[in-house]
Amino acid sequence: MSKVLEVKDLRVSFRTNNGNVKAVRGISFDLNEGEPLAIVGESGSGKSVTAEYNRIRGNDLTMVFQDPLSSLDPIMKVGKQMTEATLLNNRTKRKNARAELEALRAALKTYMRKAGCPDAALTQENVARAMQSSAEDALKARKAAAEAIERELPVFQRETLDEKEARAAVKRLTGPVKASIDPLALQRSSGAYTFVTSMNMNMDRYFTGLKNNPKEERRVARETARREKILRAKKHAAKVRPANLIDLELSADNLRRTLTELLAGCRAEAAADSGDIQGRAARLLAYMTEKEKEAATKVTKQEAYDKAIQIMKDVGIKEPEKRFNQYPHEFSGGMRQRIVI
Repeated sequence: MSKVLEVKDLRVSFRTNNGNVKAVRGISFDLNEGEPLAIVGESGSGKSVTAEYNRIRGNDLTMVFQDPLSSLDPIMKVGKQMTEATLLNNRTKRKNARAELEALRAALKTYMRKAGCPDAALTQENVARAMQSSAEDALKARKAAAEAIERELPVFQRETLDEKEARAAVKRLTGPVKASIDPLALQRSSGAYTFVTSMNMNMDRYFTGLKNNPKEERRVARETARREKILRAKKHAAKVRPANLIDLELSADNLRRTLTELLAGCRAEAAADSGDIQGRAARLLAYMTEKEKEAATKVTKQEAYDKAIQIMKDVGIKEPEKRFNQYPHEFSGGMRQRIVI
């Protein structure tokens, strides 16, 4: 079975009025194609947080919470919600397919020219030559990215990070990491794609905490002293609001982990064999054909209606034509859950 989702050492924290809550720590799991996955645990153990944090919405993978009403609009008829989801999904799918095709065609044109192809026709031979050229460039870029990461790692290994140095390091790394992505590879490193977003998010959290945590600690100390003084006078005193602190250790650890995992990925990909280039070319052409179909397939309102009726029939809901025009509260809990699924 092919793996469609991989989660490694997931950590999620929330800032609340009662302080920093470490909701999830060290969760890892894989989801294989066509395989159900159940996240089981006691109430409050972090099941919903884990599922929400790794949600991939759309046609490929969806998530249903324990309460199906949380996924349905209570003031919109069920049929409209079902058809609207189908139409919106189709619109997004067509837009994404067009954008991806445009990027692939542009990359193929560039690398076919670089590889010295006799023409720009999308033949398997021309595509194979373009992919070989692209893979060679990506290989050099990955080695360069690995060297760049090694140079910048010490900036993030200090006990206290310097904001100016850290942001400058990420800026210097952005180009090499982006260049390491092979534009003609069907399987790509997600770490390289999310590098800038992940680093900036964790830097923002870390340096905000570095600035605000001492202020919060001073506030708590000041309010605690005031409360104790009032209590000594045998008067009623309000409780002190706990410090709203950012976990600096977690944010710094996330920065280092992003870099070390990307470094390991660059090294592994640089050492990997590009494999059967003709086979890869055939798969890319087949993939592009599928994307062309997606880009051209427009779902009509009638088709969306027919699909909604068929879905309700498939999950055992009687009189689907009647149910189509009813609101979520008119369905049983089990029916609502089947509709959402």
